Amino acid sequence: MIALLVLAATVLALSSGVIAASWKRYGQAALNARQDWRNCPQSREIRFRIVEYGAKPRGKVIALPIRPKAAPAYRQPLRAAA
Repeated sequence: MIALLVLAATVLALSSGVIAASWKRYGQAALNARQDWRNCPQSREIRFRIVEYGAKPRGKVIALPIRPKAAPAYRQPLRAAA
C-alpha cells in the first residue's frame, strides 16, 4: 500500500513539473495564438466556390408495403413432473 502511495506521489510530482515547464516555455505563445491568427493576412479572407458537375439527382419515392410483424404464438410453459 505504501509503495502504491509513493508511486502515485512520484507520478504526480513528475507530471506537475512537466506541465509547469511546458507552460513556462509555451504558455505565452498559446495565449497569443488567437490574436496572431486574426492578424494573419492569409486567414483574414477566405474565398470558396461550390461547383457541381453532372446531372442533378431526381429521386423517386417508392412506397413499399409495410406489414407489422406478427406476434409469436403463446406457448404453455413446461411443467415439472410432480
